[in-house]
Amino acid sequence: LTVVLLGKNVDAQCTMNIDIPDNEKTSQPSKSRSSSKSSKGSKSTRGRLNLDNFASGCDDADEISIRSPHTLSTYKMKKHGKSPKSSKSGQTFEDKIYMFGDNENGSSMNLLRKPNGQIVGSITDLNEGTVMQISIDDDGGNIVDITSSDDFPPELEAFANPIRERAFLYEKPLYSMEKSNSTERRTNVEETFIIDVMVVWTQKAECAHAMKDVGCLVSSSTQEKMRDLIELAVHETNIAYETSGVNIQLELIYSYRSDYLEPSNNAYIQSVNDLRGKNDGKLDEVHTLRERYGADIVVMLLDDQAYCGIGESF
Repeated sequence: LTVVLLGKNVDAQCTMNIDIPDNEKTSQPSKSRSSSKSSKGSKSTRGRLNLDNFASGCDDADEISIRSPHTLSTYKMKKHGKSPKSSKSGQTFEDKIYMFGDNENGSSMNLLRKPNGQIVGSITDLNEGTVMQISIDDDGGNIVDITSSDDFPPELEAFANPIRERAFLYEKPLYSMEKSNSTERRTNVEETFIIDVMVVWTQKAECAHAMKDVGCLVSSSTQEKMRDLIELAVHETNIAYETSGVNIQLELIYSYRSDYLEPSNNAYIQSVNDLRGKNDGKLDEVHTLRERYGADIVVMLLDDQAYCGIGESF
């Protein structure tokens, strides 16, 4: 699989090559065929990304063409920019370059390029029915997991919550003229609403994303991988809002690793209950930090392959 970037500021083509081992080629995912199970837990084909010919001048390429054994897809670049260097909480981020493009089939590509030239990102190919996830391994190289859209687990339905209907009686309105963390919430529907997001993740999630065993020794490297994942998710969500004509943008205000250990059974349901409680000794700091940094929404990342996620108000 070859990814070709046609850069407007470079003479030669900007090329990213994806090398897939022979033992993975026989299990390449498609709309009609599942593939082998990767160490991430989902069914996918794993390859490596070669950035030798991907120069810094390619960051503002006009088009990205993706060549596979089956198709050649060209993505028109719609958006380039720089990620923020810090949040309103004072937490600092890497100075990343973000890129977004899509094509006539509705397929899309999101990339974040780090200061050292490494890339994290995702490519959703509606023609092939696959999602390509680009991450970084321990050696600093890029790993690419290609997964059939049919192989992702389902979303978990929000479970019954007796206080759910009353939740908004106790929360201040998200979009009011009150100020939260010195940020004015805008009520004009013609303007873009800013939603401050705080993200908390577990050690198990960090180990899993770094492709390590449960109980791994976390480090600045594994933590950086989680922060890359979170920033990419925020970027992808904001692009989805923008291209859908939704006047909402997420702003990452704070993120951190908790010492919370998600249960081995019913992890999503139990973790939401633990996240909701304020004085049960489990994730109690989340409520304090949310108030301190003025977060409108809290997102928790945990290691559980049963579902993609769950949304809950409390």
